[in-house]
Amino acid sequence: MKHFTHKIRSTRGEREIARRRAGGEAGVTLIELMIALTIFAVVSSGVAIAMGSALGLTRNNRNRSVAANLAATEMDIVRSTKFESLPLTDVETKKTITDVEYTILRQTAWVSKDGTSGVCSPPEGTALAFLRVFVTVTWPDMAGVEPVESETILAPPIGAYNSDLGHLAVMVRDRDATPLDGVLVTAEGPGGTFTETTVEGCAFFVGLAPGQFDVSLSTTGFVDDQNDPNPTQPLVITAGSITSGEFVYDRNSTLNLSLVGIANYGVPNGIGARVANTGLALGDVPFSSTGGSGSSACSAPATTLYSSGDATVSQQYPTYTFGTPSQTIAGVNSSSGANARFLVRFDLPTAPAGCTVGTATLNVYDRGPSSSSRTIDAYQANASWSDTSVTWNNQPATTGLSVSASSPASAGWMSWGVGSLVQAQYAGSNNGFLLKDSVENDANQFNQFDVQELANDPTLVITWASTSACATPVTVGATNDARVRQSSGNSNYGSESTMRVRSQSSSRNERTFIKFNLPSDPDGCQFAGAELRLFQVSGDSGRTIRVYRSSASWSESSITWNNQPAATGSPISTPSFGSSSVWMTWDVTSLVNTMMSGSNDGFMLRDSSESSSSTREQVYRSSENSSSTPQLVLTYTDSPVLPLSQSVVAAPLFPYLNGYQAWGGTCHDADPQGVDPGTGIAYYPGAQREDAIVSNPNQTTTATVTLKSIDVRVQLTDGSPVDGATVVAFHDPDTGCTSGQTLNLGSTGSDGQVHVALPYGVWRFEVASRSPATSWPIAMLDPTTANPQTTTATVNP
Repeated sequence: MKHFTHKIRSTRGEREIARRRAGGEAGVTLIELMIALTIFAVVSSGVAIAMGSALGLTRNNRNRSVAANLAATEMDIVRSTKFESLPLTDVETKKTITDVEYTILRQTAWVSKDGTSGVCSPPEGTALAFLRVFVTVTWPDMAGVEPVESETILAPPIGAYNSDLGHLAVMVRDRDATPLDGVLVTAEGPGGTFTETTVEGCAFFVGLAPGQFDVSLSTTGFVDDQNDPNPTQPLVITAGSITSGEFVYDRNSTLNLSLVGIANYGVPNGIGARVANTGLALGDVPFSSTGGSGSSACSAPATTLYSSGDATVSQQYPTYTFGTPSQTIAGVNSSSGANARFLVRFDLPTAPAGCTVGTATLNVYDRGPSSSSRTIDAYQANASWSDTSVTWNNQPATTGLSVSASSPASAGWMSWGVGSLVQAQYAGSNNGFLLKDSVENDANQFNQFDVQELANDPTLVITWASTSACATPVTVGATNDARVRQSSGNSNYGSESTMRVRSQSSSRNERTFIKFNLPSDPDGCQFAGAELRLFQVSGDSGRTIRVYRSSASWSESSITWNNQPAATGSPISTPSFGSSSVWMTWDVTSLVNTMMSGSNDGFMLRDSSESSSSTREQVYRSSENSSSTPQLVLTYTDSPVLPLSQSVVAAPLFPYLNGYQAWGGTCHDADPQGVDPGTGIAYYPGAQREDAIVSNPNQTTTATVTLKSIDVRVQLTDGSPVDGATVVAFHDPDTGCTSGQTLNLGSTGSDGQVHVALPYGVWRFEVASRSPATSWPIAMLDPTTANPQTTTATVNP
């Protein structure tokens, strides 16, 4: 190692003392003494302050001296460490000396031959040069005093690195060309390795086998300038030299567009949007269409999510938490008295407009499979939990059905098809998944999983499918449920896994209370029906079970027979079945309608004829059960009234400094300037904004795109308007919109008209269940036409 340079800055007080001594300034004159005596009384009160300042100066000088010694000691450690063993990362240590805690930060990075520029920026093929070590020592209450800094440049000793191997330097910068620290960089090729970028934005790999490596980035919440959260570059490693690569990477942005027409014109479901930037290799990025009554296909790509939390709970250590970052031993175990379960969750994104969950695959890396293949079941967790506090004793219960997967014979990925579970999470609550052995209490069968702190983070891959929001039922899980018991009037049973409805004399009746949070209607839809579903564990036949609305609020943890709210309104009744393991259903549409327009205090279930001379009882599973929990299934129809705006969201987006152009429509081959790039012929794919929309890292930007408005009148052959006619708009496939488009425009009013806003293009208007008197009208919407336009569809009586 060569060229050790040590620098310590002197204080202003030290320099002043040196200056006076150098100038021969010593003692005082008579005049100085007289002046001092004259003003003594005035300044005596400041003596203490001056002394305090002197003490402070002395203390800072002492601290700097200690810090200088610590910096020198750190450099001694560097010199005594084997060169190949020096970590290329920041190393921070703390030492306390005479009650002062000093922080010692050592920063190590390769630099090129001049010793100043980073190794991530040399010309291609440059060999390894020098290692720069920079040490900074700080302490509390520095009061403006500079820290102690020390720096050295080290040359690799002869033979330190194998000349048959090469090296890789990857530079990562944000949109402002600022180096990014802490980005995970992975190199996969003849061997695999990963590291994080330094404060200089550099990830350096030493001693790689020659050959091609796929170099990729992976940091949650970041994308490259092509909107890829996990960009990859192929780079070739050459023996004896450095191969360089560079990425542009930044925190993603979100763009939320409102598609509107002129005042009081509705916007149908199914319209999407696109954004464009000259920096995008493909030119533009589609927003997903809003779906609903539109029939355009969902085009959103698959979404890969990385776990936002995971933890293991152990029956053997029932109060211990295994979810902190330092706890990387995780998995599922089957052993009597020592079972272990694995919890993992993902932050689900907003489903792309017009799309629903098609498939979902949960992937967990099994690094230590059990001695024999095991079946591992995946469930939904039915309550929230925290990585840092969940234990065996407070773990959440499970809900719904499970899906299973077999553990591998050797280390590898396990996958579960959890599409139905994720759909239920979107419809209800997302509390993640709980994985456990299908046969617990076996002979110590442990499957060890990787967690988010390790290389193979659990993932959830969602593919999206087209849907009509109005055609898909929404299933909601109960938020509160409990039974109340007449013979134990002050007892609460809200934590039990079953509920009961009982008719029995001698004050032994029982009732059940259930509550569901009612979601908002999907865009463009209106509520049509509701069905209450309870899984019956056992029951007596010949009884009628009634469902009422509860008249007041209640709490699952405190409701009793004596404080239960009264029933209100007309009940819904269903005959009972004398069988077990069946679903019981009640059509509660009228009750839910009332709840939506008033107060939602849940349902009360009771026997229609209580106090029976012999016991008559129905037992249902509660939300505390592990499966087949209470459900409220809601159905919807298309709303006859269109909303005045539709929102579409694009995320993740790279936050280009020059912003995005945006326009409406689902014509995915459209050029943002309105010109077919193949023929040069102009067409109008949508309403383009004149001003670019600038989005910023880690922020949501909102903007508005104004569509073209049109009045569509439906009339009979005698000219009279048709009220309540359903109007549909068709955009046939053409050069600018190869997939075509179909939109439901709602129903006409008493004037026979619908007032709607649409993207630019050629539209054909038809009336459902009617035949045209001549032909269906066609209208061209473009920037030059009137706003609004008018067109008329004449139909036969």
